[in-house]
Amino acid sequence: MKRLPGGSPGRDRPVSNYIVLEQAALARDQETWHALMDQALSGLHCQVIQSTSDEAPGLLAYVEHHLRAHHSPDLFHAQDVATTRHEHQRLAGQRETVTQSIRAIGHAYHFVDLERGVRRNGKLIAGDIHEQIDTIRTIAQQENLSQTCLDRIEKAERVVPKMQATIEFVSSYVRQQVRQLDLAQPQAYAMHAHLIPSYYLDRVASTRTVTQGEPLHERAERLRTPLFEPGGALGELSPMEQRQLKHKAKTLARCSNAPAPMWRGATGTSRCESPAARLDHPRKRACLTAVHNFFLTRPDGTTAAERFFGQKPRSMFAAILAAVEIPLRPSVRHNEPWAS
Repeated sequence: MKRLPGGSPGRDRPVSNYIVLEQAALARDQETWHALMDQALSGLHCQVIQSTSDEAPGLLAYVEHHLRAHHSPDLFHAQDVATTRHEHQRLAGQRETVTQSIRAIGHAYHFVDLERGVRRNGKLIAGDIHEQIDTIRTIAQQENLSQTCLDRIEKAERVVPKMQATIEFVSSYVRQQVRQLDLAQPQAYAMHAHLIPSYYLDRVASTRTVTQGEPLHERAERLRTPLFEPGGALGELSPMEQRQLKHKAKTLARCSNAPAPMWRGATGTSRCESPAARLDHPRKRACLTAVHNFFLTRPDGTTAAERFFGQKPRSMFAAILAAVEIPLRPSVRHNEPWAS
């Protein structure tokens, strides 16, 4: 999701964690999604350029026909083969191999190679994921697992081309955005090859523990620091120009993150993913959504609304107090024995 011209720099819901819609509905068809989302997005001056969800037909139709946006599959579809571990006791000896392959799928689905800090293309990523799925399929066949288990593996494999298409979509979008900066060729190359990947590594590191994330942060610094030193590709730019490029690179690194779940549907309901979505009372759900978006903060002190809109909104409770008529204190009746 990006801001339209005149707004703040692009923000996407998985990065900001801002809940745009949290609504119970009787159906999950594309028209229901369109009616609810059209109303939710109408006042935000936003354009949805990409969605991540399960493979529900109604959601896919809504994204294609109404949003006209790119759809990327939820990573859990490719990792759904985890159920093979529990299908049969005889698989116990192969458990570690299967576990490593499942983890490797998540590791492979990255715009940047986490070990080397270099960009990866969709074809290479798809090949790595296929390799892990083939390993799991071989184990499943050797252990004579049920057809249901094999069908799940086949289902996981069917979304891999969509994952490849998503990486290619993101790469195309990043190229377009960098091209609009009208940089000299060495500077544009530095953005693509080093600066954006460095902030991507920082983003991934922020999702890990301190111990796991530290090597990624160090790798990011090694990519980024030489660019701004004397003689570096971006070293001759003014401090303001350098800050602008850093900000743009951070934004594009967020867009490049492997998609996180954005939409959720359940039988008889349509809702965005949130713990509050399990609450059926509309007023309670609306209140908790407002608290989530405008009051709860991350360790850096920012709210979801601040990250989504690119600026700090006014205090939620100050806005509530301004909108609520607080009754005056009742007068004290001095003739009552308990009055003071």
